[in-house]
Amino acid sequence: KEGEVYVLPIKQILQLQQFDFKSSALNNVRDIFCFMCWTGQRFSDIMSIKHDDLTKNINDETVWNLITKKTGDSISVPIITYANEILANHKEGGSPLPNISNQKMNEHLKSIGKKIEFDNKVRVVKYFDGRKQETHVPFYEVLTTHVARKSYITNSLILGIPERVVREVSGHRDEKSFRRYVSLAENYKTSIIKTAY
Repeated sequence: KEGEVYVLPIKQILQLQQFDFKSSALNNVRDIFCFMCWTGQRFSDIMSIKHDDLTKNINDETVWNLITKKTGDSISVPIITYANEILANHKEGGSPLPNISNQKMNEHLKSIGKKIEFDNKVRVVKYFDGRKQETHVPFYEVLTTHVARKSYITNSLILGIPERVVREVSGHRDEKSFRRYVSLAENYKTSIIKTAY
């Protein structure tokens, strides 16, 4: 069964990026997570980024050229201003971003989410022996690296970036899994329009 899609709106990503956790470890985790939110790449590819992968295009804009670990696709990822700010924080390091394991990253993300009070309730659906069990937990409990990639895709679609462009950057091959994000973005737009009137 497909799980719920959890997404951080842009406003909350910016709140997170500007928050000082008074801990270099948590600030590093925050930077990696926010960079994922602005680029839409998988954690394994984020951890493999090298200075040489970052180049300038003909418009003098920074792009990240990578071959994805999961699919072997060649992708060119535009590095927007917010992502560039994160890279600037770590420009003296051996790699563009700090290195951490996925397990540690997810542990720290829950602490970060709790500290910054991402505690709105979200639905968690699990299946046991084919029976559906539904609970509601604070958002920080479901905050993982997957949320960053899903946030990038959903927020890009909400902003009106064409599906084809979002798919090219996110490296999504599977149409079915991508349709979920399109539906989510459409539902968000509909609710915004309804509340506006």
